[in-house]
Amino acid sequence: VHYFRWFGSPEDPFGWYYNLLALMTHVSDASLWMRLPDLAAGLVCWLLLSREVLPRLGPAVAASKPAYWAAAMVLLTAWMPFNNGLRPEGIIALGS
Repeated sequence: VHYFRWFGSPEDPFGWYYNLLALMTHVSDASLWMRLPDLAAGLVCWLLLSREVLPRLGPAVAASKPAYWAAAMVLLTAWMPFNNGLRPEGIIALGS
């Protein structure tokens, strides 16, 4: 579908992700190895949520363990079914 819209170029500015995956195949094309960038993006998303977003919601949320657990469960609930493949959604979520 992007062939006619963007003349076959990957989704900018996230096209570098496909180049990274291509470089990673020179080491191995094992499924776990190829999913490491998405895992790293998920961990960075959680670090941003827990260190930057939740404390800005106020001191009551920043001191609340249930708020952190709820945020973690919501992130996992969204992340596990949608971002466990080789598609760039995890990188896009991190970039946005």
